[in-house]
Amino acid sequence: YWLALPPGKLPDDVPQAGHGQTTWSWLMSGGSLRFPTATGSLSELKQCLQRPGEVMFVPRRWYHATMNVGIALGFGGQGGRHNIARPLSEVEADIMDFPEAVHFHLEKVALLSDPTAKMKVLRAADKVQPESYEVWFKLLEVAAELGDLEELTSWSGAIQGRLQRMEDRGALSPQQVSVVLSHLFAAVLEKPASQQSRKAVELVRTALQGAVDRWEGNDYALFYLGAALAMGGRSEEAVGVLGRCLKVKPKHDKARTMLASLKAPGR
Repeated sequence: YWLALPPGKLPDDVPQAGHGQTTWSWLMSGGSLRFPTATGSLSELKQCLQRPGEVMFVPRRWYHATMNVGIALGFGGQGGRHNIARPLSEVEADIMDFPEAVHFHLEKVALLSDPTAKMKVLRAADKVQPESYEVWFKLLEVAAELGDLEELTSWSGAIQGRLQRMEDRGALSPQQVSVVLSHLFAAVLEKPASQQSRKAVELVRTALQGAVDRWEGNDYALFYLGAALAMGGRSEEAVGVLGRCLKVKPKHDKARTMLASLKAPGR
């Protein structure tokens, strides 16, 4: 079963991807299965049942949600121009027409080369959608790329605060927050400018510690926490954390290699 809405701002009562609500839970929010009608804020809603042998085409930039009816197996993919960069003027025209569509802002960022210009666009995108993981990722990535510790610290605190509020209201589980934190801040740690700044490394370490505290089984967070500790000169703690990482995922080659390096004679 398909539901689709055109590009633009989603109505307030429509769940967004990654916010912890499935299509089923949305349709069951009243206690029984309820399909929305194309009225009021949902006046442009399109919905249909896809039957065996049929193909569903979703236009560019349309929002969509699906729900299996019984046992179902489907195959999907993206085609067309999604790997071809559009002219900047075309993207900016889309932003003018749909200022609250974050994906157009992110598309513009991908076309820009100046990190300062990228940051300006990302700030605008954050105002449009303050709970977009893609925007958060880019904000932290560009701040790290700039080597701007003040900017990085500011966005780090803001994003972690938002995640905490999402966790408190039940929109995300502790494990989900752990996964988001680990991916956001691992990307920051991978930036050379971050690795050259002890304060940036410590900022990353603190965030990754929060990820591990929420979910001990997050081997991704454990590995990067170990890396941050090693970069910060805390080798003994790094050895312990990397050991925990290998208990969770014994075949974690990067953790094993880093652990061997830290235990090597002369370290």
